[in-house]
Amino acid sequence: LDAVSAAQRLAFAPLAFQATVMMRDRGVLAALADRGRSIDEVAAATGLTVYAARVLLEAGLGLHIVWRRDGLYQLGKLG
Repeated sequence: LDAVSAAQRLAFAPLAFQATVMMRDRGVLAALADRGRSIDEVAAATGLTVYAARVLLEAGLGLHIVWRRDGLYQLGKLG
């Protein structure tokens, strides 16, 4: 089981890297720097579509960069 988990981390590492870079480059991380925001607020602050903001924020949740509480996204300890 540990070997399978390690293999999955290696397989998805490039996707995780690209999602993180996009969050940085498109301003998602900066938008979350000062306070928690909804998906709509992140989309408006970054110029992304709501769908694109949702995809990046969900990727951030899986990577533990972003946390969600009461419908608001905020930077995690790693973000």
